[in-house]
Amino acid sequence: MVRHRRIVFFILAVLLSLLTSCYNFCSSNEQPPARPSSTYPGYAINPYPTDESIGNSKSPGFSWEVKDPGSDDLHYTLTLWNDADEEIWRVNNIPDLYLQYEDTLDGNVWYEWIVLVYDAENNTYTHNVYRWSFKTGEGFNNPPAAPYNPDPPDFQSEVDLPVLLTWDCFDPDGDDITFDVWFAQAGEFKSLIAEGLTETSCDPGELENVTRYNWHVIARDPNGGSNTSKYWYFVTSESPSPDPPHSPFPADGAAGVPAGVTLSWACSDPDGDPLTFDVFMG
Repeated sequence: MVRHRRIVFFILAVLLSLLTSCYNFCSSNEQPPARPSSTYPGYAINPYPTDESIGNSKSPGFSWEVKDPGSDDLHYTLTLWNDADEEIWRVNNIPDLYLQYEDTLDGNVWYEWIVLVYDAENNTYTHNVYRWSFKTGEGFNNPPAAPYNPDPPDFQSEVDLPVLLTWDCFDPDGDDITFDVWFAQAGEFKSLIAEGLTETSCDPGELENVTRYNWHVIARDPNGGSNTSKYWYFVTSESPSPDPPHSPFPADGAAGVPAGVTLSWACSDPDGDPLTFDVFMG
């Protein structure tokens, strides 16, 4: 009986030793960060300039996409370092997936950059996030920057008519820039509505109410360099109502009006549309 008890105690001691070893092994290994809750805002992927690319513009336009976005209400922070690992540029609260560098970097130099994604509560996620790198070019023509800062703003709704398209752009070499504007109603192929513009604005012509329109701009310099904006869109507003009829004849509250008088009033439409009227007596 005593012998059997010793065997049982021995087995229990071996099992306890194995469990302790397993716990210590698991605890000593760093575990990957747990995925946050449903508010997880995702992380940036598909950078441009592409990672480890060379010969890039000294005034690059940065763009990215978001992996597994957990919210539509996102903003971004972009940080840029030079080859001495010195932070030279940081922009917070970026609303779009694009940011234009508005200065000029040194030529033939490696740079690193990173984008952090934040949601409305400023939650962010740094796992799987690392610096991208690119090298600027030297000794050749730098193309214009990609046109940016569109008006109407990208994704804008309730845009009143008439519309004037505007944007910003510059050339890092100081070259003159011309612009081609492509424009179309949603669901149709874009057409070239303006070519060789020297101003950063374009009249798209008469548009319809409550309609989505897509557009983009190509910037060109005289040395063959070019760059294309993002594809933007906006939605026009409903047609405004006619102004209320006013200036009635006879005047409101008039007395002693003769029989057979002709009623008249004034009215106009903000869009200049023809009007019809219903007249009620009572």
